[in-house]
Amino acid sequence: MFQSIADQWALLGERDRRALSVLIPIVILLLLWFGLIAPLQQRHTLAQSQLNAAQNTFQEVVAKAPQLVGQPNTAVAGSTNLNTDLRRHANRLGISIVGLEPDGDLLRVRIDEARYSQLVRWLAVLEQEGILADQVTLEARNRPGLVSARVAFRR
Repeated sequence: MFQSIADQWALLGERDRRALSVLIPIVILLLLWFGLIAPLQQRHTLAQSQLNAAQNTFQEVVAKAPQLVGQPNTAVAGSTNLNTDLRRHANRLGISIVGLEPDGDLLRVRIDEARYSQLVRWLAVLEQEGILADQVTLEARNRPGLVSARVAFRR
């Protein structure tokens, strides 16, 4: 196959070879751009907008949840340590807490990588236990569906 291409190339005149030497790289670059790079950029943009929409929805749910659920069960809420409850529920759902930092009556938690669905489920379970997420910051990770989180909890 390569030999026939080389033979065809040899049959071309000098002017035709120069023209093809310029056109072939341009065609290859255009194919790469429109066949690979542009679709990947579009998918990335779509994924980013979906993540932003999900974060906004999550913030709305967290803000409205106390009104919809009612008052937390105070008998359960006061029975154990906040740190212990956070870790227990996180372990059950496969969420790895990287850092805990007390801040007044808040406990700040850092999670480097977790599935978004598991994180939301964890926050819902904690809210049922009377542990409220006061501040939530989510950041997209490199893989779809994964986020890092900074959350401040209070009872």
